[in-house]
Amino acid sequence: MGVGVVIDRLVPTDAPGLSRSHSDPENARYQGWKCPLSEAEALAFIEEQSGEDAVQFAIREVEGGPLAGDLYLNRDGSSLEVGLTLAPGFHGRGVATAAVRCVIDSARAIDGVERLVAHIDVPNVRSRALFERVGFRPVDERDGLAEVELCL
Repeated sequence: MGVGVVIDRLVPTDAPGLSRSHSDPENARYQGWKCPLSEAEALAFIEEQSGEDAVQFAIREVEGGPLAGDLYLNRDGSSLEVGLTLAPGFHGRGVATAAVRCVIDSARAIDGVERLVAHIDVPNVRSRALFERVGFRPVDERDGLAEVELCL
């Protein structure tokens, strides 16, 4: 049986988990965020993401559960860009795969979205393998980033 996930809004009680995740050197080396990220900074970020223009969401294993990671979604015309970070302790459990599959299923129901795209640091072979495993294909590689896409 596969792992399930819930994608929902970040909430103020996620600030400690987001701070830990975004302060983890292994996570931060592939991301463009400030590291370490204090709980106060994490809370301010979560509050910024509370409106309809939010692009960062929570990944949980169960509704109301602890933060397993966070998910970036940003629509640009007919493309939906996706990125994710797992909190320490959630790697290797199928959470990331389940989250990306959830995004794929949801994107198919969004009018006008024709493809999903992810930009991955070239050395981040685990992330690239994840996206390719769920059906993304390589498109381009430049400036240290690999672009992969899934046409819907």
